[in-house]
Amino acid sequence: MTRLKPLLLVALVLASLLVPSKAWAHLPIQLFQGAEQHVSGVIRKLPEGFDPEAFPRMPGGLYRMPPEFKLEVEILSGAHRGQVVTVDYFLTGNPSVDVVPKVGERVILGESRLANGRLLHVIIEYDRRPALAWMTALSLLALLGVGLVAGLKAVAFLGFVTAALYGLFLSLLIQGAPASLVAGLTAFALAAGAIVLALPRSPERLAALAGSAAGVLVALAALLLSFQAGHVTGLATPDALVLYSQSMSFRSLDFRQIWAAGTLLTALGGIVLGSVLTARAIARDPDDAWQVGIREARALLPGLALFSGLLYFGLSLSLLLIARLDLISPLRVSIVRLLNYDYLVSVILAWEAGLMGLVAALLATSAAARFLRARRHAT
Repeated sequence: MTRLKPLLLVALVLASLLVPSKAWAHLPIQLFQGAEQHVSGVIRKLPEGFDPEAFPRMPGGLYRMPPEFKLEVEILSGAHRGQVVTVDYFLTGNPSVDVVPKVGERVILGESRLANGRLLHVIIEYDRRPALAWMTALSLLALLGVGLVAGLKAVAFLGFVTAALYGLFLSLLIQGAPASLVAGLTAFALAAGAIVLALPRSPERLAALAGSAAGVLVALAALLLSFQAGHVTGLATPDALVLYSQSMSFRSLDFRQIWAAGTLLTALGGIVLGSVLTARAIARDPDDAWQVGIREARALLPGLALFSGLLYFGLSLSLLLIARLDLISPLRVSIVRLLNYDYLVSVILAWEAGLMGLVAALLATSAAARFLRARRHAT
């Protein structure tokens, strides 16, 4: 009974983390469609002699008097495809909201009908879908061209994973299912699929599966415990605030768990890769599986740690640059406040939890391989 008490305590702590907690925040909505329809278009004509740089700006880059002008835009989709319409537009000087007009530039138009029956078109945003399309095509061709049959398997697996994540994973989360539990099961399933594709049927494949499972469990536990201890809210990003403001009337979501679920999937690639490479090295070497696995783990850790560290560093580059504003301005950033900033703390904790999961995966893969090899020799 005394041995069960620590296990029961751990179980109660983990169970408490699965209970949705309230969050309070607000952000104006920008992504949602009202009565207007969204269609694609292309700018065909600018005002004569138009030059955005000719208008005076303030020191921060905003225009002193936002220039207003008319553009001719051809509609490329929807019921009025092929029509050329005149659109009133103005520039603010803020690159996050402006569409700098150029002939041939593809844009998204908002199309609505006024009370008098006249159609009104406004420019909403750049049309970024063509860039997504050609970049996706090139990346798939790269996989197929270099990987051949393996590349075809990778493309098919990625397609299945994308459909499963969008159709099942996101659906469960938005309906209020415990995000960490759903993420953990999803991570197990994704890791198993990748390992089955990467390794032939062998004891080493089972060892890689066991190692990845251990890595996922350790990473998830570290994420949940550290996020709770660090008071991570999960609401430190604009997209999380948009989700919060729209979902609060329909469902109570635990945004700390959602953030943990996302970061677990971010760390999963390194966990699976470490397990696969360690298991493959063990399969090729007849020496003691544990010793071979530890040698491989020590060889892999620097590269995998660098890979994961640069991933999180790159995603936080704008935030980290704030810490060096003193090099170009008289502003001084409080390091104490920066190191207590919700988003930065959550990113650092996510990276460190991923490293713990990676180490656990490497050790568990080596230990499982030794056990399975000894068992096979015994029979």
